[in-house]
Amino acid sequence: MNTFNAKDKLLSLIERGFTERQISEGTGIPQPTINRIKNGREPRETYVRVIDTYFAQQRRVDVSHSNQTSL
Repeated sequence: MNTFNAKDKLLSLIERGFTERQISEGTGIPQPTINRIKNGREPRETYVRVIDTYFAQQRRVDVSHSNQTSL
């Protein structure tokens, strides 16, 4: 089973071209906190839930965009 923790999700978003600032603006989590989580600090549970939701939303956007471009 492939499970991503908050750090993995942030790194995945960054690999897909998101900046820490964009993630911060999209989640409401301060950019310095995004950076600390990305670098291994354990996030608060509330931040984990927010990152989970944001990551899922961005995946849906990617899938939707992928389906539109293949038509």
